[in-house]
Amino acid sequence: MFMPFFRITYAHYAYAMRRNPLTQIRALMYIEEAALEDESVQRKGVIFINYNGNNPTFGQFDRHLIGQWASSTKGCMPIRVSAIYILQIPTLFVVLLNLLKYLLGARLAKRLLIIPGSNEKCLTRLEKRGIAKELLPIEIGGKLMLDQEEWVRERMQAGK
Repeated sequence: MFMPFFRITYAHYAYAMRRNPLTQIRALMYIEEAALEDESVQRKGVIFINYNGNNPTFGQFDRHLIGQWASSTKGCMPIRVSAIYILQIPTLFVVLLNLLKYLLGARLAKRLLIIPGSNEKCLTRLEKRGIAKELLPIEIGGKLMLDQEEWVRERMQAGK
């Protein structure tokens, strides 16, 4: 199965919340490493899209995890971040935006966009930024069927 790593990486934390933070960081670094295999990612950068599903809770906002990921991305991984989109976040969470931007650092903070609201609103705003429905997962109204477990199995069989 092909995962669209040429420009977009999906981080679906509702699934990953069952694991510990260290496992989540490892998973993100593995995805980043896989994305770097594509030369266009090395030139254009990667777009991270985080969707927690409708009505995420404050418990899903892990300051420590975000800080660890930002530190590893800024200092360890040779990956260029083009944009970070956080979708379907309640308006109340926008208050945490300043803290999140502080943890990310100045360069990543400029690339962060929080899109509150419904799937339709998120799709419209992403399409205005050049991200077509065909590249977005079905869970948020796109047309891409993701099977992360199958993708990992295929990579393991290929020795990656």
